[in-house]
Amino acid sequence: MSPQKILLVPTDFSSHSQRAVDCAITLAKPLAASIHLVHSCHLPDLLEAGAQVPLPDSVFEQVEKAALAKLEVLRSDVEAKGRFWAVWRNRRCGRRRAPC
Repeated sequence: MSPQKILLVPTDFSSHSQRAVDCAITLAKPLAASIHLVHSCHLPDLLEAGAQVPLPDSVFEQVEKAALAKLEVLRSDVEAKGRFWAVWRNRRCGRRRAPC
């Protein structure tokens, strides 16, 4: 049984990230590899009078919704350019619900 071949491609939706996606597409074809798109966003807490104030959940939800829409477009584009499948993951990090 041969190992599964996966190309993990991080994206921030910039032109540089698009170049990385294009390189992954080029590599995936001869390797018969799948492409996994990953987007991670970090939203720092607001600073008010020297204290850290967590952002409201609605801000995170708006950012996540926009990122998921962009990832879906990118996934469709990757699949259209090759005969392989792509999956995407969106992960939030650095989110705090209370000041540290």
